Amino acid sequence: CGDDDSLIRRLVENDDVNEWARSAALDAQVSLVVAGRESREEILEYYKSLFRGKLVRKPDSLWGFLVKNCCDLYPEELLDDIRQVFADDLVDDIMVDMDDVERSLARGNVRVMADLQESAHYQLIDDTVAEMRSWPCFDLPSPPKPQVYTPGKGKKVGCNAPCPCGSGKKYK
Repeated sequence: CGDDDSLIRRLVENDDVNEWARSAALDAQVSLVVAGRESREEILEYYKSLFRGKLVRKPDSLWGFLVKNCCDLYPEELLDDIRQVFADDLVDDIMVDMDDVERSLARGNVRVMADLQESAHYQLIDDTVAEMRSWPCFDLPSPPKPQVYTPGKGKKVGCNAPCPCGSGKKYK
């Protein structure tokens, strides 16, 4: 985002955008915290604004992603907001539930943030090709090796038969 996360925020807040793309934008903000480009407090303050009106209050997977990301950043400051979205039945508790929130709180801020620094999920991508190399859609089979004609190997070729090199001329 070039140290300007306003486009990420617009993506998160745009109700017309696919919820998975919006959740990736939420993840990007946590990645900025891990990379030291944003503070935890700045992102949680933004998340507070999402809880308090910037997101449409209707059941949507994005609420679950928001709560999950709050847990990854240690959710203490947003606990009342998180409880409210669960009370309003906005979060699918298969994705995240209040037990997950309580577990994050029980681990403590220092431990949660230390684990966050180690999380491969939130690391910035420095080499896109290396990152995507393992993706199944980029795991293309190797092209077949070309067959090279070696004189004297294989079947004997008669003097008027087509040359095995593929030229279409007669073999001499």
